[in-house]
Amino acid sequence: MTLADRLVVLNGGQIEQVGTPIELYERPATTFVAAFIGSPAMNLVSADALGTDAPGLSLPIGVATIGIRPEDLKIGHTREGSTFSLAVDIDAIELVGAESYIHATTAGGVEIVFRVAGRSTMSIGSRVMLQAEPDAIHCFDSAGRRVATPAGIFGATRLIDPQIG
Repeated sequence: MTLADRLVVLNGGQIEQVGTPIELYERPATTFVAAFIGSPAMNLVSADALGTDAPGLSLPIGVATIGIRPEDLKIGHTREGSTFSLAVDIDAIELVGAESYIHATTAGGVEIVFRVAGRSTMSIGSRVMLQAEPDAIHCFDSAGRRVATPAGIFGATRLIDPQIG
C-alpha cells in the first residue's frame, strides 16, 4: 500500500475497487476488499451472529454483515458513551512489538481480533467489553457490497452482558 498512489483490487479477475490506499482501507466497497486490505484483516460479523451476541441491536434494512477494524475496537469497563458494545472472551495474545493483537471469541462463537498498545497484561480466558464508535462500523449487504447508513444509526444501541458490570 505504501508504494502506490492508486490501487486496483481484483477478485477472480474482476475489479472490486479502485482508489488510493487510504480510500480502500477506510471505505472498502466490499467485504472482499475489507478483508484483503489491512493486517490483521477487518473483523466481519454476520447479522445472524450479531442476533446472538448483541440482542436488541437494530441494523438498517439490507445489512447482512458489519465490519470493524481491529484498531477501532477499544476496551471499556462500562457501556456508557459507546455506540456499539460486544462482550468477548480472550483466546490468545499475539505480541508484535509496540502493540499486541488480542484474539477473542464472542458468546456466539464469532472470532474477533483487536489491537492494544504495548504488551498486553490481559489474561487468556478473561472476559472484556469491546466498544466501537459509529463511524468505525462498516455495513455490507448480503452480496458483500457496502451499504450507506444514516448518521447515528447505532446511536441508541447498547449491549447488555450480565456477567460484566
